Amino acid sequence: MSCSDAGCSNGQPERGQLRPMNKHQEQFLKDEFFSLTLMATVQRAHVYVPNANPDSKWKFQTALRSSLERVGVSYYGPVSEEDHIRNIATLSEELSADQADVLAGGCFRIGTAQRPLTSISSIFGVLEKYPPHPTVRLILG
Repeated sequence: MSCSDAGCSNGQPERGQLRPMNKHQEQFLKDEFFSLTLMATVQRAHVYVPNANPDSKWKFQTALRSSLERVGVSYYGPVSEEDHIRNIATLSEELSADQADVLAGGCFRIGTAQRPLTSISSIFGVLEKYPPHPTVRLILG
């Protein structure tokens, strides 16, 4: 017998149902998603110049997060492959222009820029809140 069958009114969701998140929980998840996305982006990708200054790395990471938060809004719904490719190119170009001093080769490579956008799209898809972009649907499908 479920809580609703028994007439319970304790404010608790029924088994299997999720309670809406508050703003602190949402912020926690955003921070965790960004942390995981950042690790996936910079691990073994040789993103930074050798002996990069920690402050410069922090500045790059802050700029990356800001860009992802701005561009990521478009991933709250279906994203065409063309739009996804355009978002990758824009992310690469903007960070290359603004953060060249800390980036290996003076640029944020396309392949490296693809990773955080694909990660965000995949995370939203896994959460079943937003569908992943077409490339991820092909991979996960």
